[in-house]
Amino acid sequence: MNCVILRLNKTAGAGNKLKYEWSGLSDNLKELSSRGTGSAPMAVIVDDGKDYDKILKNGKSLKDRGIKNPHKQLSRYMFGHKDAIPCIRAEFAVCRQLKNSVRALLENKECRNGDLFIIAVGKEIIEALNDEKAETSSKADAKIKATGSAEEADKKEKMKNDVNENIKGSKTSGAKDKNKNKDKGKTSAETGKTDTETSGSAAFARSNKSSMSKTILELLSKTAVPKELCETFYGDSAEFQIIRQLIMLASKCEEPVLLLGETGTGKEVVSRSIHEYYLTDKGKDFKNPCAPKLVTVNCGAISKELFESELFGYKKGAFNGAYRDKDGLWKVADGGTLFLDEIGDLHPDHQVKILRALQDGTFLPVGATREESSHPRIIAATNRDLFSMVQTGQFREDLYYRLRIFLIRTPSLNENPENLKIIAEKCWESITKDPKCSIAKDVLAELQAHKWPGNVRELKALLSGVFSLFRDKVLRNEHVRTLLQLQGPQPEVKNRETGKDGEIGLFKIECLRHLRRADEVVQACKATFSNIADDKNSDPARDANFRSFMQYRLNELETLCQQTVLFHNEETFSLVYKLKGKLIYFLDVVGLNKDRGYIHKSKSEIGPLFKMVQAAIVKEVAEIVG
Repeated sequence: MNCVILRLNKTAGAGNKLKYEWSGLSDNLKELSSRGTGSAPMAVIVDDGKDYDKILKNGKSLKDRGIKNPHKQLSRYMFGHKDAIPCIRAEFAVCRQLKNSVRALLENKECRNGDLFIIAVGKEIIEALNDEKAETSSKADAKIKATGSAEEADKKEKMKNDVNENIKGSKTSGAKDKNKNKDKGKTSAETGKTDTETSGSAAFARSNKSSMSKTILELLSKTAVPKELCETFYGDSAEFQIIRQLIMLASKCEEPVLLLGETGTGKEVVSRSIHEYYLTDKGKDFKNPCAPKLVTVNCGAISKELFESELFGYKKGAFNGAYRDKDGLWKVADGGTLFLDEIGDLHPDHQVKILRALQDGTFLPVGATREESSHPRIIAATNRDLFSMVQTGQFREDLYYRLRIFLIRTPSLNENPENLKIIAEKCWESITKDPKCSIAKDVLAELQAHKWPGNVRELKALLSGVFSLFRDKVLRNEHVRTLLQLQGPQPEVKNRETGKDGEIGLFKIECLRHLRRADEVVQACKATFSNIADDKNSDPARDANFRSFMQYRLNELETLCQQTVLFHNEETFSLVYKLKGKLIYFLDVVGLNKDRGYIHKSKSEIGPLFKMVQAAIVKEVAEIVG
């Protein structure tokens, strides 16, 4: 039978690149039994089918660990079996998941020389590994021919190892260390651009000007999306597909959801969809008038003086005009969903009270002497930059990290121009009540030339204005132009970049966005890590909540690590990747046994690593801007 052997290549630098070896394996595993105890640890990857069944027939020499839980690390299964080879079935959605899991396993402190692990995976994963082998070989051959030197080609390939491993099919090495860039000089006298800029802009162009990776779609591919949701939150781009899948995932959990996005990008539609599928998952009919409600609170529209009484209610005689008791919106939403819209406009005095209600499920109505309890599902939304507000002291850090456990970003129309056609057609259909309507190409071109700062809300308003003014069910180009002229000219976008230089400029902007998100997620991980490490009291429910919060943040970190090239620098990516691995292992150990000795040791190791990662991100941002 055929197998793939994975080892750590210790010479590959901080990233510890995996080393591949394709080999044959006999039914009695004699090739594995002849290994010495001083050999480097390795993982043997086999096809989860007839090959694995043959392996399991070796009986006493193996320790069958069953089927891997997708939410647990391989290290939870594979250590502690000195007299037998541990083997396990693992259902990985994509090849990258396998490689990341094996890397974490081989980097684990418990892993020793001579250790051997057998992992059975699906046929598609084996095929993906074979494809990578063929791709690597073809690249090496091409480089040898181009340079006339195998040694030169091998040297260049090593500089690209980490990026090629994390971006399958990428033909660029991503961003290199700044000092290396100085030594290498410019790639071309004509362009005057460095290797970082050239390779980065090419990768950015391939990503269709999108910060989302197709890998994320693969990771979420098992999440079923109802047809009704596609009709409610419509759009054909990868970002919209991901958001629909995140809506379904959010509807199956109890944790708070934070929606971030520009005005008019559908945050209210997302919140309503989460609420409806949340009730459906609990076996309730959201159309039933008696079903738990979705209660919306516009945090910016209620005055500071009335906010507390509106949200938490009041008792009779609490103030002039309080002739009876009144339940607040927090109480009304009990069992349902409380949608805190424009949460960024919340006054600092009210932030602490919402935090307490979130954490304890209790609140004190105005004029009351006894606390009351209510447990609505919380969804918060804003078009403001909450992370910057936290850094400037305008928004409470503890409330921010309590809300952002499950984060969904709604993209703008400018970020997803391919969605304009279907969104415009759906809007025009709802306005004209004509299901057969369509939009001509010339009209679509006119709409695409507009910048849409108000996004879908502005598009709907424009189309409604066209229909109200002309009462014609056929959308015509002259109608759109006339209304746009009546609205006045749009502000011009200055210094707009085009061509190759424009691609490079846009790539740098995308790198800055990515690094900023990385900084945000790392700080969120740091806050949650501190909660776990500093909590001296043993409360199983609270510990489980903290671990749940950390798992959500690690999922965000995993998503960011899928887009290696946007870190702009190999060292920065390696540090973030190392931090992720440390936190995963910490979470696994703490989940098994909350050993204060281990936690104290982890604080001394992981604490400085947080500082190193944040310093690297700040340095990289300064280099891009400078």
